[in-house]
Amino acid sequence: MKAQFTKVVARVATGTIALSVCILFMTAMLSCKSGPDEATQGALKDAQDKTETARKQAMDFGGITYAADEWNAAEALYTSVKNLPLVTMQDYQAAIPQFNDTFNSYMDVFNKAVPQYVEARKNLIASVRQEAVDAGAETYLARELSAVDEQDKDSLAVYANGDYYEYQAASFDVEKRYGLLRTEAAALSLKDEIIANKFDRFDPDALDAADKSFTAAETAYAANDLDAAQSAANDALEKYRRVLADGWKSYAGEQQPRAEAARTDAVAVHADIALRDDFDAADAVYKQGATDYGAENYQAAADSFVKVQPMFVALAKTASDRQKNAAAALQAAEKVVAASQKKAAALPEAANNEFLANASKLLAAAQSSLDAGEYAASASAAAEAQKNAGLSDAYVAQQQKMKAANDALAAAKKQMDGVAPDAQKKYAPLYNTATAAYTDALNAQKAQNWDTVAADAKKINDAVAAIAKAKAADDAAEKKAADAANAALAAAKKRLDGVSADTRKQFAAQYGTASSAYNDAAKAQTSKDWIAVNAQVKKVNDALDQLDKALAAAEAQRKAEEKAAALAAAEAQRKAKEEAAARAAAEAQRKAEEKAAALAAAEAQRKAKEEAARLAAETQKANAATAALAVAKDRLDWAAAIGAEDQYPDPYEQAATAYNDGEAALNAQDWDKASADARTVVALVDDIEARKSAEAADAMSIAKERLDWAEGANAEENYPDNFAQATGSYATGVDALAAKDWNAAIIAADDVMSALSSVSVQPKPSPLPAQYTVQAWEVTRDCLWNIAGYPWVYNDPFQWRRLYEANRDKLPNPNNSNRIEIGTVLDIPSIFGEVREGMWETDKVYEPLLRE
Repeated sequence: MKAQFTKVVARVATGTIALSVCILFMTAMLSCKSGPDEATQGALKDAQDKTETARKQAMDFGGITYAADEWNAAEALYTSVKNLPLVTMQDYQAAIPQFNDTFNSYMDVFNKAVPQYVEARKNLIASVRQEAVDAGAETYLARELSAVDEQDKDSLAVYANGDYYEYQAASFDVEKRYGLLRTEAAALSLKDEIIANKFDRFDPDALDAADKSFTAAETAYAANDLDAAQSAANDALEKYRRVLADGWKSYAGEQQPRAEAARTDAVAVHADIALRDDFDAADAVYKQGATDYGAENYQAAADSFVKVQPMFVALAKTASDRQKNAAAALQAAEKVVAASQKKAAALPEAANNEFLANASKLLAAAQSSLDAGEYAASASAAAEAQKNAGLSDAYVAQQQKMKAANDALAAAKKQMDGVAPDAQKKYAPLYNTATAAYTDALNAQKAQNWDTVAADAKKINDAVAAIAKAKAADDAAEKKAADAANAALAAAKKRLDGVSADTRKQFAAQYGTASSAYNDAAKAQTSKDWIAVNAQVKKVNDALDQLDKALAAAEAQRKAEEKAAALAAAEAQRKAKEEAAARAAAEAQRKAEEKAAALAAAEAQRKAKEEAARLAAETQKANAATAALAVAKDRLDWAAAIGAEDQYPDPYEQAATAYNDGEAALNAQDWDKASADARTVVALVDDIEARKSAEAADAMSIAKERLDWAEGANAEENYPDNFAQATGSYATGVDALAAKDWNAAIIAADDVMSALSSVSVQPKPSPLPAQYTVQAWEVTRDCLWNIAGYPWVYNDPFQWRRLYEANRDKLPNPNNSNRIEIGTVLDIPSIFGEVREGMWETDKVYEPLLRE
């Protein structure tokens, strides 16, 4: 029963299926001949839309250029499929796969073209960026250039994520921005050139207008209105160009009269004649400047005028110097020629010589050349004039020498002729010398050897002078001998007359000899035989000397006898006194010896006490000096330990020297000096410690002021780590200061300052908004880029992605960051730790968020 039921159901089911198939087949047959149903129309519409979208994508991303063959093939398919008749269901069904094939063809074009399109975009953008760099963007707009570089990187990241249209829009935006930076950098470069050349002084209003256009460009750029920014930048660039061009024109007009004045000055001193080639070269530059100025090539004209002005100035100076030198040479030559004329006038025989005549002509030529600007020729003529003046001087000197030699010879001949005949005989050698010299002079005169003539004349004069001198000497000697002999004779007479009558009788022989010699001397005096007078006077004196000796001997004999008697009496008296003195001396000696013994004992005891006291004092001094040096050594070691040798070199070096001196004094047992040197060391180290203590106290005081300031600047909240580190370091410094560890205190103070070096005054900020309601584009140009750039949001449009990621789910299309709807409440995440709360309020003032 059950099996039969199963078979019946199977047959029914089979029949039902067959019936359904028939029905479907009949329906399909009917549908092919009738219009398409809604589903088929929808399927075809989707296929068509897909194809159109693919075609647009392929076209938008350079398919026509980068996949031309594939594009043409796809276009052929597209043309054929667009022209298909679409009436029946069958037409629609046949068209759908063809549209799909066309879609695939366009997608093949798109996939092939996109990498090449992107590479071309990258190359184009790189080229535009390089143009911006070449225009000076790295110098003038480094921050903006870096920002666009980041935007460029972001656009490539978008491309890597497959967001091709977003990449395309972003890359076009990057290209625009690089192009704008290129224009702005070029404008700023022109402005720098204007300022560098000080052209702003010519038309400050025009420069101000250019600056305003540039400011407008920056304002538009900040507002993300790139087209307005580019237009304003183009306007600024053009205005700067006009200012620069007008500046060159004004500058060239300013420099031209200066160059002209310099040229006039150069011509005034005949530089065009004296320095013809150099002047012509400078004049060519000047004329080129004038030509460029006439052709309105003002920069080249200004360059020429600026270049040529110092050339003309240098030419004028060189020409002026040469003029002065030539004038000085002429003046010097005139003085020399005048002096030569004066010399020649003093000698009539040489007054009008040919050299002076030539010199006068050359002076005239030099003056004429000077007036004409031929300074080299003037100087040369002046030099030749001086040369001829020298020749004139030489000629005059020769004539003077000849006259002087002849005059000297005539005078010498006259002197020689004046020598008396007796003198000629008495001084024959000298006279013969004069005669020979005269003969030589006559020969030299014939040969016009005037130096020899003058020399021979001098020999004659010298010989005649020698004769006169010899005669004078002989006459003087004769007089001197006579005076001496007469004086000696008179003295002898006086001495002879002084002998008494008794003496004459007592010593008659000696007196008789003396009288006889005196008489002989008187006779020799009469005949002027001075030698004989002197000889006889000597005999007189000798005889009188013998008489004086005999008289003296007799007197001595008498005195000796008297003295002998006196001596005998004195001797007796002396001996008596000696005996009495001897007795007194013996007694005194005894008493003295007793007293001396007592005194010696007392002295020995005193000296012993003094020696003991001295040794005790010496030991005390030695111990004190040793202890003092030990203290000094400790102090010096302390100074070395704190680095005093580097920080306080002068007192430390003095202390070390004093310590070394003290040790040397200790070794030499000079205890006083050792102690004094030790005291010097301690005083110096105490001074070092006082300085170090003051330095540590000052450092800690400054650290305390900085810590107090940081506390008032809310550093404990804004810079907790820095403030904690500074507080700990300050406590360490206080302990070190109390322990007199000055170095540790200074280090701790430095640590405080270092920890607080990055702390700045940051008052507690008021909260920034945590949410923002999107406004209409026409009013605020709201997009994620612009919203992120608001000062109270992130103050940085490049942070737009943070807003996107935080609000993706609120967007109409979470995968499209470019589309946001009016009224959407966007959350604003805190990214720098800033405090945010509440909704943005239009009438509330917020502090701008500072970028990090």
